[in-house]
Amino acid sequence: MAIFEEQRIRIKFCFKLKKIATETYELIKEAFGDAALSRSRTFEWFSRFLKGWEKVNDDQHTGRPRSLRCEENKLKIKELIKSNRRISIKDLSSETGLSVGLCHQIVTKDLDMIRTSSKFVPRILTEEQKEVRMDVCKNMVEMTRTDPEWMQKIITGDETWVYQYDPETKRQSSQWIERGEPKPKKARFTKSKVKTLLVTFFYINGLVHHEFIPFGRTINQEVYLGIMRRLRESVRLKRPERWQNNDWILHVDNARPHTAHVVLQFLAKHSTIQIPHPPYPSDLAPNDVSLYPKLKMKLKGRKFDNVDMIQAESKATLRNLSISDFISCFDNWKKRWNRYAFIEVISVKPERRNGVTSYFQTNPGSVCSTMMAASVFDAIMEKLVAVPFIRGLGNATFQKGNALPHVAGIVRTILHIENFRLLSARFPDLSPIENVWSMVAEQMARHHTPITIVDELRHRVEATWKALPLHAIQSLFDSIPRRIDAVMFAKLFL
Repeated sequence: MAIFEEQRIRIKFCFKLKKIATETYELIKEAFGDAALSRSRTFEWFSRFLKGWEKVNDDQHTGRPRSLRCEENKLKIKELIKSNRRISIKDLSSETGLSVGLCHQIVTKDLDMIRTSSKFVPRILTEEQKEVRMDVCKNMVEMTRTDPEWMQKIITGDETWVYQYDPETKRQSSQWIERGEPKPKKARFTKSKVKTLLVTFFYINGLVHHEFIPFGRTINQEVYLGIMRRLRESVRLKRPERWQNNDWILHVDNARPHTAHVVLQFLAKHSTIQIPHPPYPSDLAPNDVSLYPKLKMKLKGRKFDNVDMIQAESKATLRNLSISDFISCFDNWKKRWNRYAFIEVISVKPERRNGVTSYFQTNPGSVCSTMMAASVFDAIMEKLVAVPFIRGLGNATFQKGNALPHVAGIVRTILHIENFRLLSARFPDLSPIENVWSMVAEQMARHHTPITIVDELRHRVEATWKALPLHAIQSLFDSIPRRIDAVMFAKLFL
């Protein structure tokens, strides 16, 4: 900047010598060459000196313009996005008065945010349903660990529609072309209205039973009850080693015909053990995830003349499936159990129930072990106290709740083998153990010292349990007939 100040001094000198502005510019240009001031700037300073300006310093400027990409505007845009996640950049611009480009830079670069669409899922599960799904998967994983041959006993089934024409996928229509050639085109098709309903049941080494529902009919409880009868006959013929000892387990999803009362009554009558299925998720049904995609992939893009041809080709495709295909179905099913069963636990907050404050803490990345696992309940039942104690009583009745571990397959198998008389407590007021837990909670609430570790909590609960008076527990058992009479009396007025 010093060279410009020097030139301004020269301009003032020429002004003092009575030079004109044009002559002054020619002298400056000759003296400084390319670094000389422009004609307009030379004339501007000459005019200033003509008006009596004495200083040769440049005008004072405000400095660099204030940037609008400041923390204040970033915070304002962040709050607008928090209040409306679907707001557009144009709306942000109109709300803040900033340009569209500046708003886009703040959102994408400063706030490091991206705009994405929602993912379509069959159904959004509630927190309770997610817990049930995790518990079911934990039970399956524990059963696989405790009994290596357990998966050999499972027969899983479901139903699906097979269409007269099912359009091929985009991947199936791909073909090799030379570079520069135009891409092939095809018209958009939809699935045909002519279709047939296929029902399949298979185990880890192959197909056990399959059939087609007659055209014009759908599956209800009567139809599915007939399917169960025919399935049992197929198991008797194709898996006689499992049939003789009734050593097979059924798995189906929670569709209404599958859980109808007459169907469940039929399965209970024949002592058929059934694996519980979590609510709604089809990704835990091996038929929907593995078997049916393999079947339909070979039928896509083919058009059949009638329903008989659809059924014939479907049967041929099922027969051509190898043992490795069925094994992979179960392997994928097992992977999905582990995906839902082992969830990373970050932290568990203190929880207060019935006056008892419990403090639990787990390290990030660890798996939270709970009493909800079926193997834990199985250990309590068979190896620790329940089964040996009930055996010693002789003609006794065992009461349990309806939680998932209590009705798990491994537990029901133990109870069936031991031939125990069962009394299910479907309501808390018919279960004396609920009153016992209330008594424990009341005693625990009297301790004012906070609990910081799990072992300390466990010892305190055990001490409180042992200190309960026996006459109080006996009075709870004596109250069971009165509770049953009260429930029956109340039912008369419902």
